[in-house]
Amino acid sequence: MSNAAEKIEFEPRLHLQRSLEYRPHVKWMYYCSLVFMSLFAFLVASFTVSEFAAGNIEFSVGVGFFGLFISAILYMQNRFIIRPLAFSKVHVNSDGIILERLGEEILIYFDEIEGIDFAEIKSLGGWFKVKLVSGESYRFTVVLERSEYVLEAIAAANSHIVSSEALENYRLTSIAADHSWARLYSLFRSWPILVHKYLLLPAAVTVFLFIALDFSSKLHTEESASVWYLIFLGIAALNCGLGFIAYSIADLTLMRKTRLALMANPHFVRRNMELEKQIMSRSQKAHLLLVSVTAIAGILYAAF
Repeated sequence: MSNAAEKIEFEPRLHLQRSLEYRPHVKWMYYCSLVFMSLFAFLVASFTVSEFAAGNIEFSVGVGFFGLFISAILYMQNRFIIRPLAFSKVHVNSDGIILERLGEEILIYFDEIEGIDFAEIKSLGGWFKVKLVSGESYRFTVVLERSEYVLEAIAAANSHIVSSEALENYRLTSIAADHSWARLYSLFRSWPILVHKYLLLPAAVTVFLFIALDFSSKLHTEESASVWYLIFLGIAALNCGLGFIAYSIADLTLMRKTRLALMANPHFVRRNMELEKQIMSRSQKAHLLLVSVTAIAGILYAAF
């Protein structure tokens, strides 16, 4: 039997009923940007006033205008890009799509849809734009959890607008991205492990180097202490870099396997937790091995 015969075709489901929200990190970005803007404005204002009081009038005016320009850009980005997504919901029903944005509801009927444009990076992310006969358009990205439901509902109502190939490709990207974000959220929920791995481990390696190289007699001056502080920062930065590379490779591997599993069976959308555990465990071991090899190489280099 050929592979084509074995492949399970995905049929868009009629009368889908779903309520979708943008991922939690969008709200985190919104609140963090508010804090950053407030802090930035305070620092610029304080610096401008101090320079003006010191008699550097032209310089203080220049800094003030620069601060206003950057603040305006940050405000526009936060208010018109991040905020609408952070406080939006998308409802899919048998009649169409309802966009709920900041207390306003926009109803898109399926028969109003003229076409769809796609933009996606395989296995990483993307979006699709719904174009209406009125000339309006609305964009849905993979940042919207299970955004493929929107596309599936449109395909079920208007099969001539969304081809089966386009629907399948976007589903693969959207679901793989969903799983990737879920893994990342799980990682940050395990923050004590991150503290041990990226803060305490570099500190332990630094202390080990200190003892192994017998540099205790050289730590009687501030300069020597600052050197060891820089060594700790370097080890921590290297550790974070190696950890990022190891995690990224593991996550991309899992995204590829998710796509392959969905291509074989488009109805199997759940995460393979056992496979994730195996690959992430290998990633962590590879990370620790690289850190250990780097630390040993550092000791040998310093000793000889």
